[in-house]
Amino acid sequence: MTRSFAPDRPDLEACTEVIEQLCACMRALAANGPTHEDVRTSAQACRRAISGAKPPFALRFLSDGVLRDREPLMLSLGTFRRAQILARALYVQNTPELRFEELPKVEVIEKLAKLFVEATQGNHRSSLPYFQGIALNKIHQVDPTTKSHSETDVDRVLRGELYAASMRIEGIHNEMAQTGVWPWAAGQQAIASLERCLALGVTATARTLELAAPEWTVARRSIAMTLNVLIVLTRIRASDVARRAAGHAMLAIGGFGLREPLTLEAAAKRALATMNAVSQGQRLTPSPHRLHATALVAATAGQSGTAMPLTRLLHAAFAMENKRIEPSGQRLSRIDLQAWLSSAIGREVDDLFGRAMLGSLGPLPPGAHVMCEGRLGVVVGPGKAPDRPIVLLGGQLTAPDAPVAPSSPLGMSPWAQ
Repeated sequence: MTRSFAPDRPDLEACTEVIEQLCACMRALAANGPTHEDVRTSAQACRRAISGAKPPFALRFLSDGVLRDREPLMLSLGTFRRAQILARALYVQNTPELRFEELPKVEVIEKLAKLFVEATQGNHRSSLPYFQGIALNKIHQVDPTTKSHSETDVDRVLRGELYAASMRIEGIHNEMAQTGVWPWAAGQQAIASLERCLALGVTATARTLELAAPEWTVARRSIAMTLNVLIVLTRIRASDVARRAAGHAMLAIGGFGLREPLTLEAAAKRALATMNAVSQGQRLTPSPHRLHATALVAATAGQSGTAMPLTRLLHAAFAMENKRIEPSGQRLSRIDLQAWLSSAIGREVDDLFGRAMLGSLGPLPPGAHVMCEGRLGVVVGPGKAPDRPIVLLGGQLTAPDAPVAPSSPLGMSPWAQ
């Protein structure tokens, strides 16, 4: 792979030099000890690169790439491998984001390299040392049912994030239709946005999506379809590379399959053409993520000589979302879709992935309407038992003592009647 930076963005190229010199500092420290001259030389070079990258900025290390403030870096194969070393060290500490608030001193960079060396050796610290000018940001898991977080605040953040993701995906679909080229960087940003939503809580994300404004646009349905894929692969502990590639593939396929009445294979063929296309004057820079996502779309389109099991998950997610809006125009709720899915497992959708999707949000998913204590309520999350979820009833959260019954208040499907 080759680097391809815009001539007016030397700060991006400086970020790759930060990765290179930080790894060089780690190697020198591990091989020769903290007082060796090579350690100081690499730390000084790293400091110059940080200065060229113009703090403040953040580097978010993913298994398949690096983002600078949500913008992907173009990495050579060697730099990508060194970024993976840093990613492993950061994830040991549950801190995938490295933020440079200001230009740090050489001694601080050496101290950071020492922490990374210890992390790669399996040494996890319960508390991180202080680095002047550098912040290691943790992954925050927010549970809206706990007293430490306001459910209203979490939902407000998710509404904003999902709305922004919807606007971004709508822009992706429009650009794809106009240019015939899939916008890879924007697609990766959309997947990163959905992952941030899931980090706030799978249940809260599903609830916010289902209970948002009534209109289910193509972009919103693409989000629902992609979230189903991401949630299932997270639950079965698939690798980050596989999860993000599958989510990106689903996003591309949904851009065609939901805009037009196409089969999954036909939508995948259309998506594959845009993913392989290159704009005039554009330099094609392969990446592990791009190769994985393209291969998965090709397999779904039947244009790959190798069968890929994940295509069965894409089929299940695609089939379920295509049931959301009936030919008559009536919209099914998530509980109706769950009912359809339970009857389609082993027939219309793959048995294993179908069951994984069915169980991803429980038998009574967030947003489902239920009869509770003789009144109509909305499920907001899991409760004491699968048939006794936490319910929003009369404006108040209720943990029912008796089982609730699923209900479709608008009678949107034969199952609900």
